[in-house]
Amino acid sequence: MATNKNFQFQGMTEIKRKLTNAGFTLIPLRHLMNEHAEVIVEEAKKVVPVDTGALQKSIGFKSVAMVGRLPTSIKVEATAPHSKFVHGDFKRLPSGYSLPPKRNRQSWGSKSWRTRPHYPPLRPIEEWASRKTDVNAYSVVHSINERGTPLVPFLLIAEKNTRKDRRKITQKVSAEISLAWKLKR
Repeated sequence: MATNKNFQFQGMTEIKRKLTNAGFTLIPLRHLMNEHAEVIVEEAKKVVPVDTGALQKSIGFKSVAMVGRLPTSIKVEATAPHSKFVHGDFKRLPSGYSLPPKRNRQSWGSKSWRTRPHYPPLRPIEEWASRKTDVNAYSVVHSINERGTPLVPFLLIAEKNTRKDRRKITQKVSAEISLAWKLKR
């Protein structure tokens, strides 16, 4: 099950209409949307907790619907089966959210920043415990059953961390369109 958190870049229809009326191609807008998604994906791959790398590799983006050669929106998502248990159901980042510390995670965050207590499948926990030293898989399962696991909304964190970079990309594309407009006159 993939996370249901995705970012859709929309609102390009009016810009598209103005550019097509002026006789421009829509290549800069397509590049703008793809570059925004690429920046978020790169940052999310840096922020996501890594054990085997499966979750990190599953982060990507795709065009949701195409109108001609311009996507109406682009979806950034993680498709790993356990991504929902890492990312959680956050609609937005809670105020005061910070990444959990590497050590002493049990005292981190409130209950709203953790998954509900549940019994995880034993085989992945045993595989994880075999990669670590001095970890008992059954105690980890018992701990998750009591407290849940810390949530790291890596897609939301990546979106927040890349706002300045994406603003620069938008300004660059805007300058390209303005230059093309001036040269066309």
